[in-house]
Amino acid sequence: MDKKFAAFFVAAVLVYASVAIFYPLVGDEQIHGYFARWTAEHMQLPISQKVNGLLWYHYPPAYAVVAGFFVKLFSGLIGAILSARIYAFIASLATFVLVYKFVTKRLPQADTTILLAYLVASPFLSSNAGIATITPLGLLTSFATIYLLYEFFDKPTTRSALLLAGALAAALLTHYYLLTLPLAILAAAYFNRERVNWRFLIGALALGCAVGGSFYAYNLITYGQFGGPSSSTIGQLVSPFDPGCVYIDGWLSGLNGFVHFDDSFARIDGRLKFLPISTKWLWSAGIAFLYLLIAAGAVASAKKDRGLIAIAFISLPTLVLGNCFIRYSGVLPLLFGVFLTIGVNAVGPKLEKPVKVVVLLLLAVLLVQTFLTMQGVRESKVPIYDFIKAVPDRVDAKDLCFFSHPGEPISVLATLLTNQEIQPCHDGGYTTNVLVLKDLRTFERDYTPEDLAKLNNDYVLVDSQKGGDNEIALYKLKTG
Repeated sequence: MDKKFAAFFVAAVLVYASVAIFYPLVGDEQIHGYFARWTAEHMQLPISQKVNGLLWYHYPPAYAVVAGFFVKLFSGLIGAILSARIYAFIASLATFVLVYKFVTKRLPQADTTILLAYLVASPFLSSNAGIATITPLGLLTSFATIYLLYEFFDKPTTRSALLLAGALAAALLTHYYLLTLPLAILAAAYFNRERVNWRFLIGALALGCAVGGSFYAYNLITYGQFGGPSSSTIGQLVSPFDPGCVYIDGWLSGLNGFVHFDDSFARIDGRLKFLPISTKWLWSAGIAFLYLLIAAGAVASAKKDRGLIAIAFISLPTLVLGNCFIRYSGVLPLLFGVFLTIGVNAVGPKLEKPVKVVVLLLLAVLLVQTFLTMQGVRESKVPIYDFIKAVPDRVDAKDLCFFSHPGEPISVLATLLTNQEIQPCHDGGYTTNVLVLKDLRTFERDYTPEDLAKLNNDYVLVDSQKGGDNEIALYKLKTG
């Protein structure tokens, strides 16, 4: 075994496992974690499923099946969220190996040090490696599709075509943002047309799209729209661009997408959060330097094979058409690592060593930021989460509801943390005990006057706990 690969693989195991074990429940992990738990309990797919009159789940089913399997196996021992995070950990390690194998096979002269360091240190990859969302499976299935596409170019056999079709189907059944993959395959095939068996390729595409498109066909037939009964996810693809949530460092250091925006540690102004460095412009210059190398790597790659650059460009629409520039776009963050590796190797023998040192230092800073961010998020969330976990010891969970926005992922937070079904308070369905999570900056305008009046007039505060800009409070119905 390659000793360098082995060393970085161990580092990846440690980093990814640290995130899985110590990072608090965050962002979209709430809804995805809940439906992994729901799938395991009900043993059926949550396809366009509505639960408790509040939550729609309109994502493709692959994640729920895979994560639900791990929840079914381990939730009795370690709870639903940590069980689902095991899936993310394993999928991310599989992606780590797959990207490494792709580069060593397609770029045998390349020094893989930068690639391996990027796969360990990129906060987008490392943070998602330990969080129970769709992203780890999306990264794995999308890159597996690219990997098997190039295997098909090498040996256009029935077996390789079927493997490609299977990977494509899995990707399409994983996330909406991977719907550009068939176009990416055609573009890469065009630039490698001298090696393509078009009959086999079209057959693989047809089979993969037929299987992977079954979810979308079901939605069209059942609900008359592409995204199921609630098409907000599809709407995000064409929502207005919001410059307020652009990250200047994008994939390289944004804890993006499935971590709350306030948990991120870098903004467009280059401000670093949690890391005690005030060198705003120096850091921005460092990130710009990394992007320059990525661009140089993309250009160098295109000189030999325009297929990869075509795949990257076709992945861009789902990145820039979302309401944030950092919208998840499938295979692109992994290709950035490949292009960064090529870019460092393309600077020439005289500059390669100092450039490599600078890049490794920047990646080390990113890794430090990830852990400092994790600690900062823990300080704000863990006190609140510990309070919620202890509530069933104080009151009967059957006589407790969680006060939150109808339809918001936060409405299932109490259920996930207590591993008991805690109903949301909605439609006047208040119980004797009410658990309220408040954003102290916006609470008064987040809820209706009727809800606030009922809470203030009919209930008395029992206990509360602050954490960051939030507060969790337990109320009890007034008597007498």
